[in-house]
Amino acid sequence: MMVRSHGQLEPAAGREALGVNPKSMAGTYTVWYRRGIENQRTAKLTVGCDGSFRHDNNAVNDRINTGNVRGQCPRDPHAQFFILNTYGAGKFECLRQSGANIIGTHFLADRTLYGTIEYTRASTNHNCNQCKCPHGTVASGASCNRDGATICSACNAGFYKQGTSCAPNVCKCPHGTAPTGASCNNNGATICKSCKAGFHGSSCIPNACTCEHGTAATGAACKHGARSCAACKDGRHLNETACMLNICTCENGDVGLSL
Repeated sequence: MMVRSHGQLEPAAGREALGVNPKSMAGTYTVWYRRGIENQRTAKLTVGCDGSFRHDNNAVNDRINTGNVRGQCPRDPHAQFFILNTYGAGKFECLRQSGANIIGTHFLADRTLYGTIEYTRASTNHNCNQCKCPHGTVASGASCNRDGATICSACNAGFYKQGTSCAPNVCKCPHGTAPTGASCNNNGATICKSCKAGFHGSSCIPNACTCEHGTAATGAACKHGARSCAACKDGRHLNETACMLNICTCENGDVGLSL
């Protein structure tokens, strides 16, 4: 699409080819016109996110125009864009970015050289930038300091701040299976959703059993909190999970009792 009149923008590809990004120029400026030894300082000017140029009266005077820059600005081969009727009828400016500022050449309507012009940046409008945050709350305003960047102000449940983005929480569980997603609510925490045999609890600690008259079972053989023996003291024997008193028999004599 070609530019039919001033105030219309060339397609995005045209702006990119000339290195012009209206968002990067958005902000307020102090304007200086220079004609010979005379310096004429004008009022504050604001460049909008859409490339509009507004003076103090807040009326839209013009817009960044990148259509046919070479044809419109033959006397300024370094120009990246031009604007018409910026401040007063019949004015024409061929401009380019210079660091944070905008500089260029000022002409009258008939392309008679009027002088040089410099827009000195006073502030930057970070509100033009649009950031992204796939797993949280996207940053806005001054916090979004680069257009298109992944910058999060907060993260969803199950994610944590890693630099400017949100990364999934990673939990650990040495004796079981660690949860993922929102159930892992603190990155790096020891949290278990299930335990291996012989372990229990939210962090899968070893099961603990008791055993009268013997040695308590451990590991998979121990159901946590149960009376379960793995071995018995002398005089007792293992009957399923308990240590029972040994009972002997003796024909033709007295039975000895083992305790």
